[in-house]
Amino acid sequence: MAELIHDALIRDWGTLHEWVRQDHRFQEWLEHTRARHARWAKAADPGDLLGGTALAEGLEWQRQRRLPAGITAYLAASQQRQQAVIRRSRRLNVILATVLAVALAAAGGALWQWRTAEAERRAALSRQLAVESSSLIGTNPDLASLLAIQAYRTSHTPEALSSLQDAAALPLHRRLAGHKREVYSVAFSPDGRTLATGSTDHRARLWDVTTGKTRTILTGHRDEVWSVAFSPDGRTLATASKDHTARLWDVTTGKTRTILTGHRGPLNFVAFSPDGRSLATASKDHTARLWDVTTGKTRTILTGHTDWVYSVAFSPDGRTLATGSVDQTARLWDVATGNTRATFVGHEDKVWVARFSPDGRTLATGSADTTVRLWDVATGKTRTTLTGHTDSAWAVAFSPDGRTLATASADQTARLWDVATGNTRATFVGHIGAVEAVAFSPDGRTLATGSDDKTVRLWEMATGTTRATLTGHTGEVWAVAFSPDGRTLATGSADKTARLWDVATSKHRVTLTGHTGDVGAVAFSPDGRTLATGSADKTVQLRDIATGNTRTTLTGHTSGVSSVAFSPDRRTLATGSFNTVRLSDVATGKTRTTLTVTQGEGFGAISVAFSPDGRTLATGIGDTTVRLWDVATGKPRATFAGHTNVVGSVAFSPDGRTLASGSDDKTARLWDVATGKPRASFTGHTGEVWAVAFSPDGRTLATGSADQAVRLWDVATGKTRVALTGHTGEVWAVAFSPDGRTLATGSDDQTVRLWDSVLPNPTAAIQQICRRVNRELTADERAAFLSGQSTGPMCSSR
Repeated sequence: MAELIHDALIRDWGTLHEWVRQDHRFQEWLEHTRARHARWAKAADPGDLLGGTALAEGLEWQRQRRLPAGITAYLAASQQRQQAVIRRSRRLNVILATVLAVALAAAGGALWQWRTAEAERRAALSRQLAVESSSLIGTNPDLASLLAIQAYRTSHTPEALSSLQDAAALPLHRRLAGHKREVYSVAFSPDGRTLATGSTDHRARLWDVTTGKTRTILTGHRDEVWSVAFSPDGRTLATASKDHTARLWDVTTGKTRTILTGHRGPLNFVAFSPDGRSLATASKDHTARLWDVTTGKTRTILTGHTDWVYSVAFSPDGRTLATGSVDQTARLWDVATGNTRATFVGHEDKVWVARFSPDGRTLATGSADTTVRLWDVATGKTRTTLTGHTDSAWAVAFSPDGRTLATASADQTARLWDVATGNTRATFVGHIGAVEAVAFSPDGRTLATGSDDKTVRLWEMATGTTRATLTGHTGEVWAVAFSPDGRTLATGSADKTARLWDVATSKHRVTLTGHTGDVGAVAFSPDGRTLATGSADKTVQLRDIATGNTRTTLTGHTSGVSSVAFSPDRRTLATGSFNTVRLSDVATGKTRTTLTVTQGEGFGAISVAFSPDGRTLATGIGDTTVRLWDVATGKPRATFAGHTNVVGSVAFSPDGRTLASGSDDKTARLWDVATGKPRASFTGHTGEVWAVAFSPDGRTLATGSADQAVRLWDVATGKTRVALTGHTGEVWAVAFSPDGRTLATGSDDQTVRLWDSVLPNPTAAIQQICRRVNRELTADERAAFLSGQSTGPMCSSR
């Protein structure tokens, strides 16, 4: 027996040891719990109840062993209390979570409100800067351009994008800064790569035309440099100075080759002969001189003027020299003999400059009497007197083709004139000092100007044709339409005429008369051979474009014709009037179908448009609806309702799936042609929307409004791409050119405008503007326009 007990103890000693250990733990827990139970039973303090790990351990012992009744009750009370605490904690967590959520929502709402208010503030500031930019662009284009950049960076508003586009379209190519004082003379090298300038800072400079950087500074004169000129081979530069000398410089090295002395007064002008062998100089000593370029010696002294000789110029054949003088005359001299050939009298003040046209037949002179005169060299008579400058005309230059004359004036402007007509083509503003000098590049694409403001500007000649204002109508312009080839623009006006314009030159081709009332509608046939005009005189005229003659007059309407449209196959013409739309046979002029659209007194058809397939006609109705008609049957297909006022214009998208409408309710809408459901509503105009037109690719919608603005909208997003301002009256008509690059608009202000409808990339536009303007806002400009705003440089690299 003893052995069995011994074996059992050895075999199960581990288990027995665990029982002893567990019992010891239980006895310790029980003793500790009896003490807490006793305190709780005496004082009923909830803090003496078990919780957490102690309670969990007690509940575990309760499952394993039979506990005294008092301890069991004590565990039950402890468990109840812990569950109550958990419930209270959960309720508190819910409350705290709710409070936190409310707080977060309030904070989020406050943040959203702040962001919204900040966005609105920045948008308002952007629009204000855009307005200021637009107001300055005609008088201070540099400042206007920098403000346009700041407007766009402040907020990408349509107005800011428009001002940025206007600034990018300016003709200024580059502003060259470096001279310390007034720039009196500019000249291009024969290859057009270098520009020479002369300044009252006693220096001449050679500039790289491409980069706008100074290549060489020519120093040596002891006084102001008043004139510069390149030799025909471009290797030599001549300069004339107030120090009584002229100098010949090696263009490659920048060193003086020859100093020409002999004049007894300041030298105002230098000019090389066409063969480069002779140099002419003009001086305050009342003489002009001809010099041998090789020897540097005087060949001839030309005397006859009774006062300061201010300018000299050789004729293209080199046989004649022209001079302009303070004695109010210009003279022509025989270069071979030195004798006077002719004296041109007519100016009422000093003649500052005289220049020959490229063919040598015309002499242009600029005077202190503010005029420029074009003289017939053969007869000595004035051909044309150009007026427009308001101060002295200091300099003149013919374009290489002789068709354009550039003039520079003390009124701080340069002008381009049509030599044939004497009309002003363009006025360049931007200099803030008298413009002393002008010169065309050899290819005629760039004009250089020098000014008292210490700067030189290079202007792009082609930029001026990107946009144009067509003037000639004497009444409101109600309608515009491009010919299918995009070369001709037709316009209809309240002056009872239609006009045809050359789009490339912006010149008027022909005026079409015959109507006895306002011409409110124009449309080209798809083949471009016929123009339809609708008038308040209740008729429509079909005109031969080639001859301008009327082919057919369509009658039958009982009120004015407000819209016309050709079917795509050109066989049918739709005409809209007060209460009817007529479909007429173009070949015979006879009415095929009459669509009655009146839905009540005053509710007539205002606009018509064919779908691209020609099967559907859309009409804008005075009863606030748009109606689609089956062209074959003349029956209504659908009515689109949604506008809250008269629908004045309709247009199909190029694919025919979308219809645009413009309304007196100040909105434009897009409709799904198949379902009749609205796709988008465009809001932004503050006046009636009179006209709508899709771009040829269908991605852009143009609208014209009574608020005098034109807007280009992104069809996909419904957002304004740009707002075009410039008209001073309501905009009645809009039309895209067939290539989509040009938008034509007609207005109450009696003008038609051609806009570049291909919008510049804003980043590229800013870079282009910064390259051109080549400066930052001054402290005074920042104080005046950006007071209280923290902004960095406009044109720093980012």
